[in-house]
Amino acid sequence: MARSQGESGASLAWRRRSELGQSNAAATLTDAASGPWSGREVAVMLPVYNERENLRPIVSGILESLPGVSVVIVEDMSTDGSAELADQLQAEHPGQVTVLHRQARGRASAGIAGFRHILEHTSVRYIVEMDADFSHHPRHLPALVRAAQSCDVAVGSRLVRGAKDARPPLRRWVSRCANIYARLLFGGAVRDWSGGFKCYRREALAALDFDSIWSKGFTIGAELLWKLHRLEFRFVEVPITFEDRRLGASKFSAKDMWRGFDLLLRLRLGRGGRLRRGVGGRGGVRS
Repeated sequence: MARSQGESGASLAWRRRSELGQSNAAATLTDAASGPWSGREVAVMLPVYNERENLRPIVSGILESLPGVSVVIVEDMSTDGSAELADQLQAEHPGQVTVLHRQARGRASAGIAGFRHILEHTSVRYIVEMDADFSHHPRHLPALVRAAQSCDVAVGSRLVRGAKDARPPLRRWVSRCANIYARLLFGGAVRDWSGGFKCYRREALAALDFDSIWSKGFTIGAELLWKLHRLEFRFVEVPITFEDRRLGASKFSAKDMWRGFDLLLRLRLGRGGRLRRGVGGRGGVRS
């Protein structure tokens, strides 16, 4: 569903909801050439910083879980050889794996760069974001994409029936506190506001103004959900098993947590930028 000239994010959301009401909620991904779980309508955005040990197996897992899927690796000037490995994977899977080498670092700006590239250079209907450290396992991709066919955003959730958080107790406690805080601010549209494993319908991301995003780090997930909620897009939570990273060190710090709490409060107070999508370039990205 393309946005008509001059159409606002809110009117696009209303039109999307009308179409969902007329569609079959039990629709499945089908492709006459490749069977019931073709990934040709799906692109996975994979932000990467120093993930050399995990990168090849996570990309392999994605390609196996959704045959035909496109993978966009957003490489953030890694120092461990991830960039070179990403280029190698692109050469091994031409037309299916794409690498964006950024001249900057940051989880939020990496996500925006990846989303913009997919919206501008592909016509896929479903756009997934996930981490490259196996905390988001590729085995959940089919269920996440299937759920997105009857809503606007399918959220891989650690906090609904059937989900499991397999990390150490302290990490689970921090996530619980963050989500309680987010629900107090934003309400109960979802239980897991802070997760980074989601499948968006193209129309939902196209309705956002990426130039107005305030987040610099991991709070981008909650910020996008909050802005889409205000535009009245619909969410569904899909239970996942959230695992601790397999290899390498976490990039999340206590400073990130406190900055995140402050940013979420400013968003709730209406100081988080515009809702409607504007026109912006892809600054800091080269392919």
